[in-house]
Amino acid sequence: MLEIFIGFASSEVYTFFMKRFIAAASLTLFLLSASTQGANTPAPVTDEQTLNAKVDSINNASITRTNDKFRIDAMAKEYNVSASRITSMRNRNMSWGEITVALSTAGQISATSKSYLSPEQALNRVENMRNKRLGWDSIAQQYGFTLGPVISRVERGERIIRTSTNELVPEKTDSKVFNPEGVDNKASKRLNDLERPLPLSP
Repeated sequence: MLEIFIGFASSEVYTFFMKRFIAAASLTLFLLSASTQGANTPAPVTDEQTLNAKVDSINNASITRTNDKFRIDAMAKEYNVSASRITSMRNRNMSWGEITVALSTAGQISATSKSYLSPEQALNRVENMRNKRLGWDSIAQQYGFTLGPVISRVERGERIIRTSTNELVPEKTDSKVFNPEGVDNKASKRLNDLERPLPLSP
C-alpha cells in the first residue's frame, strides 16, 4: 500500500514539474521568436535621413561646375533669392545638395513666418543655425513645421539641378550663307550683275 502511495505521489510530482518545465520552455521560445522578429524589422526612415539621402543624390547629379551658371539662375528663380547669393554659397564650397536643402528650408520658414521674412532673410537664419551644427529637423522644430514640405521643395530643386545640368550651350554657327553651288553670296551677286543684259537705249 505504501509503495502504491509513493508511486502515485511521485507521478504527481513528476507531472507538476513537467508542466512547469513545458510552460517555461514555451515562454522562452516565444520571447526568442519575438526578439528575432524585432531584430529583422528595419527601423523607420526619418525625414532627416531622407534629406541627407537627397543631398547625396543631388551632389551625384552635379559633380562639376561646368553648368553652374545655368543652375544658379534657375535656382535663384525657383527659390526667389538673388543669383549672387547662391554664387556666394558656391564660392564657399557648399555642395549643390546642401544649398538646395538650405534654400528649401529657408523658403518654408519664409512661407510660414507670422511676420514678413524674405527668403534671403530666412536663408541667413538657416545658415547661422547650420554653423551652430543644428540638424535640419531641429531647425524645422524651432519654426514649428515638419520636414515633409521641405522635402517637397528639395525634390523640385533636384529636378531643376538635373535639368540645368543637361542644358546644352548653343553652338556658334558661321553667319556667312552659301548658295547651293558653293559660291559665296556676294560673288554670286556680282556674277548675276555681269550676266544681266544691259538696258536698250531708246
